[in-house]
Amino acid sequence: MINDIDPITINGQQISERDCVKFLGLIIDKKLTWNDHIKHIKNKIAKSLYIINSTKYFLTLNAQISLYYSLVYCYLNYGALIWGSTNMGNIK
Repeated sequence: MINDIDPITINGQQISERDCVKFLGLIIDKKLTWNDHIKHIKNKIAKSLYIINSTKYFLTLNAQISLYYSLVYCYLNYGALIWGSTNMGNIK
């Protein structure tokens, strides 16, 4: 059982257990479900898509595509090999 494990200490300081941690831009939870990370990415992308949608009347399609790659694609692509292995419900 997990609760029977002795606490981990480094240089005399006890390391506390956390539900999730942000490491190199990825939010990793203790069960590796990636729910918190996907929720975070979803919020970031929603804001960016609002910005892109509000520019459709005065920017060209090429400019909007550039905005997509700079504001949305980078979030989808970064770490996708890792967090992309989550269940299909999260991906959709």
